[in-house]
Amino acid sequence: MSAMSPTSALLHKAVAHHQAGRLDTAEKIYNRVIKIDPRSADALNLLGVIAQSRNQTDAAKALFERAIACVPNIPEAHFNLGNLLSTLDDVGGACAAYAQALALKPAYGDAYLNLGVLVYKAGRIEEAARCFRNFIAIAAGDSRGYFNLAQCFMQLSRPDDAEPNFRRAVDLDPARLDAHLALASIFTDTGRLQDAVRHTRRAIELDPLPEHYSNLGGLLMKAGELEASLEAHRAALCGQPDDPTVLHNYGAALYAARRLDEAQQIFLR
Repeated sequence: MSAMSPTSALLHKAVAHHQAGRLDTAEKIYNRVIKIDPRSADALNLLGVIAQSRNQTDAAKALFERAIACVPNIPEAHFNLGNLLSTLDDVGGACAAYAQALALKPAYGDAYLNLGVLVYKAGRIEEAARCFRNFIAIAAGDSRGYFNLAQCFMQLSRPDDAEPNFRRAVDLDPARLDAHLALASIFTDTGRLQDAVRHTRRAIELDPLPEHYSNLGGLLMKAGELEASLEAHRAALCGQPDDPTVLHNYGAALYAARRLDEAQQIFLR
């Protein structure tokens, strides 16, 4: 078995520091590698990652581009450049970088995912959906693909297609607050109030925001569970006692429960 080259050993050591969050130490070792081998694309690329984490965007871009110039067939450098250009709102440049990463590494799941998010934000929903389907084909156990594909279906006014994907996202990651809220919205719109209540309660378990309690109160009122509705609205008021929407919703619940004097007092606040 052959021994590691000096630069390989240094890179291995630097990556260990990098992964442990010791960025200053990693940076020093990457620079030592570059002094030995100025064309070390791995060291240049990882220095770019450190620079980007420090919001040194110009330096990061130059390092990624230098890494690619040295060794054009490193998909990670193209991917990292795409991430950087995406943060700079250079949609065309980021798309091209992700496409190059995928040309070099067709099963690059994160490149499909990030490209999908990018084109989704640009309003290219069908293209985004294709990216998320490709991500799912590579990473079927990752909830992000299903959630994002469901979001595409919602934008395309296809809630029946969105629902099973939101469900799958929740199955894979029961703590996905956004998926529980999305399902609660779909179930509310389709009159499945108990399902909407169940997912809203789960959202409250994950993040007990006043707005979630207020939504729960509204659902319970529609379901005819007036005392439970009032309890939920009171919980919302504890968090936002002066919020006009929360107050109005509580007043409406009191009115529905025929507690008219209390409702009037709330409406007059």
